[in-house]
Amino acid sequence: MTVSKILRQEELNHQIQQSNQVMKMANNLVRSVAMSTLGGGTLLLVVGGGSLVSCRRAAPLPELNTLGDKCLMKRIFFLSPAHCGGKRAVMLTRPGATFELARQVRIGAASLGEVFAFCSGLYFRGKLAYARHFAQPPEGIPGVQIITPSRGLVAAETLIGKYELSEFARIPVDTREPRFTGPLKQSIQTMSAFGVSEIILLGSVATGKYTDTLLPLLGQRLLFPSDFAGRGDMSRGALLLRSVAANEELHYVPVGLAGPTR
Repeated sequence: MTVSKILRQEELNHQIQQSNQVMKMANNLVRSVAMSTLGGGTLLLVVGGGSLVSCRRAAPLPELNTLGDKCLMKRIFFLSPAHCGGKRAVMLTRPGATFELARQVRIGAASLGEVFAFCSGLYFRGKLAYARHFAQPPEGIPGVQIITPSRGLVAAETLIGKYELSEFARIPVDTREPRFTGPLKQSIQTMSAFGVSEIILLGSVATGKYTDTLLPLLGQRLLFPSDFAGRGDMSRGALLLRSVAANEELHYVPVGLAGPTR
């Protein structure tokens, strides 16, 4: 082989080696960032002539608007109420109570969510934290709504006092109680004008005390965490808090398909 052929062969080998290195680098970059979204667009790597030519941003992917698209749905939460006639509720209204939440209740400046979390303990605290973390409400409507015994749906941040707490303790949460079902139906009918896509019920679906009123009005929009099935209140509360800590939302199913559960 002549010297010129040897040089040409070495140059060709060098070009092939360079090309392989560039393609290896490009493949590594593709694996790490090709699906990253920057400013709403997908990063694309354009490779040509054996070298990396440019990086450009593609147009954003079209938004989906289906029931399964958790990222883009308008979603609010309905939380079942805490029992307002128990010992912990009595602690809040005791005249000599000096802790902060009791003082807030006494002057009508306690948030409904915090009062119910105190009355219920771990389960309601988990529901409240989870709903606050994952709610995606439409404009003009709070994302966390609490089912109350006498006032229908009330935003979790609404301020209440001992009068409201006493009222909640007097009225049973029962489908045969019009003081419970009447305000709840009215709340839902008012809310329907806001176009909420998903409503997640964090509460029991077995007895019908909530679903008998909610399901006829909301239909397939009323969902329930499938992982709630077979769990007690304490287990559900712990599950919700773990989900918030991990930033991992639970899977939901329509209440009509939830099957026998609590």
